[in-house]
Amino acid sequence: MPQTEDSKHEMLNKCSDYYRTNQVELKKIELFRNNYTSDKAIEWYTCDSFIYRLLNKALRTEDIDLLYLFRFYIIDLCSQIEQESKRKVIDTETFTLYRGQQISTDEFNKLKANVGVLISINGFFSTSRDMSIAQGFIAGANDTDYMKTVLFEIKVQSNLEKVMFADVDQYSRIQGEQEVLFSVGAVFKIDNIQFDLYLQLWKIAMTATDDGLTNIQNYVNSIRQEIDDISPSILFGALLFNEMGQIDKAEKYFNMLLKTLPRDHPDVPDAYDQIANIFAEQGKLNMALENYTHAYEIRQVRFLNDDIHIANSLHNLGFIHKQKGEYDKAMDYYRKVLAIDEKNYPNDHANKTHTMICIGMVYNLNKEYDFALDYMMKSYEMYKRLLPYQHPYISSTLWNIGEVYKNKLEYDCALEFYHSALEMNEKILPNDHPDLKKNLDQITELYTEKGDYAQALNYCQEKLTILRSVLEENHPRIVHILMKINDLAELSNGGLDQYSSA
Repeated sequence: MPQTEDSKHEMLNKCSDYYRTNQVELKKIELFRNNYTSDKAIEWYTCDSFIYRLLNKALRTEDIDLLYLFRFYIIDLCSQIEQESKRKVIDTETFTLYRGQQISTDEFNKLKANVGVLISINGFFSTSRDMSIAQGFIAGANDTDYMKTVLFEIKVQSNLEKVMFADVDQYSRIQGEQEVLFSVGAVFKIDNIQFDLYLQLWKIAMTATDDGLTNIQNYVNSIRQEIDDISPSILFGALLFNEMGQIDKAEKYFNMLLKTLPRDHPDVPDAYDQIANIFAEQGKLNMALENYTHAYEIRQVRFLNDDIHIANSLHNLGFIHKQKGEYDKAMDYYRKVLAIDEKNYPNDHANKTHTMICIGMVYNLNKEYDFALDYMMKSYEMYKRLLPYQHPYISSTLWNIGEVYKNKLEYDCALEFYHSALEMNEKILPNDHPDLKKNLDQITELYTEKGDYAQALNYCQEKLTILRSVLEENHPRIVHILMKINDLAELSNGGLDQYSSA
């Protein structure tokens, strides 16, 4: 539901029940009920109260029922942090933030095993510019078999665009903590973890980064760009699905949403679309088609035939028929989308480009390779005019063009586009991104299809040398390449003892 009084009271009634024997918290709940406004979201989070404790519990445990109850406040808090983040002065300053905390030994061991890797924070992440303040939160704490005392040391560059964080000292009821609050989904790279003999605790050095496509802003941007009236409730469910990876919980959330919304509510078709996305992810294509169809039928009543919302539904139907192998039906839907795109966007536009890519992919699946190349090359040229060159959409298009050339058995052309796509992906994706592994596999497989085992082996060895300069020896990408080298060595009848460490 949107951020209404109903959803606020629903949350507060649950909080009152939880704290029914605690008169201090009950007074705070009534104060919140009577005085809260959306511009006070940060202020309430930074004070010691029910909202902070229950919200963090919901995020930490990923309790879908609690998260659903807190949806209106989470949306307010994310929005206010984003507003504050946009107000910060953009320069190249790098500063350091600190957080003192006791974490479980299991969580600590997971962090140690992921040095050099990107992690995404499910909850809001509070830090301080003052190390002594952070240390104060763990003063007197000792390690046990089950808990570790850690000090996070976080490097932050002030011109980050995707990581949302804000100086919140002005909102805090406890002045002087120099608090900086990160929003849900912030991404950090774990640089190293070492025991500090002087402080007698573990220091976890991290760097905030724009790398990785995990935060909610990237999800929003991936939706067809002109549909800018997506409600906070839909975005919150997308947070569960796309950021937390909680597919079952996301499905439950959207079903709960459909039960509470009036049938004529504008969020209803979007909720059906999201449920369809979940079914598609699970491979339940008929159920996905059923829900996409529900959304389309509702939009047909509400919008004109050339409206972008209709195009979005047609696009979804084209996608699901493509996944079902029904290429003629898919092409019919995609051509209808392209006709709407041409009417709404007479010039270059990302939506039109994406539709042309989809048409090209259907032609490729239908083995009409020349038509596929025509649409994909046009899309590639349009993307180059619209986007910065090092962009995921461009690398994906390069890869798709390579796929068509591979299917045409024009291996040299395919390799040219594959290499260009991988080179770009290595610059824009985190080192552990699965696309990098997939890219390497397909390039080496193409060399082996050509019977050029020596070139495949040389290529992997070059990649290994580069990766060893930036990653730990036990990093999954290095292990994967070592295994690939051994496989190729066997194929070319030349065992390589020096790579036996795999």
